[in-house]
Amino acid sequence: MRNLKVLVADSLQKNLNRNIQIVQKNKKVEIVGVTNNGEQEYEMIFELKPDIVITDNQVSKLSGTELIKRIENSDMAYIPKFILIIDGNDKISDYKNLNFAIVRKIKKPVEEDILLDAVEEMINIIKLEIPEM
Repeated sequence: MRNLKVLVADSLQKNLNRNIQIVQKNKKVEIVGVTNNGEQEYEMIFELKPDIVITDNQVSKLSGTELIKRIENSDMAYIPKFILIIDGNDKISDYKNLNFAIVRKIKKPVEEDILLDAVEEMINIIKLEIPEM
């Protein structure tokens, strides 16, 4: 099985660095892109074609939910799996309009074991979709 490609985005550098360190503990994935800007993240998804996108809902220039909606409405052949990091004050109802993307929501502050579990969950979903992985 090839390593799955991961894109990580967060506006705060300390959160971005921490999430990268956590994700790198899973040897089944490789981080192919990092950004602190939602517009750049959108472009990177098309360019890098990551399998998994870990994004903060409050990333600058384009929120995580808006990013996912844009990807869903694009002509992209393969929609990546999303791990959406949400603030404790965010309303879950804000995420009910996400139609096609598989999204796992985790709350801030991000706990290492929860993020690692979410990454593993996405890996297992991808393996079911693409058995030759």
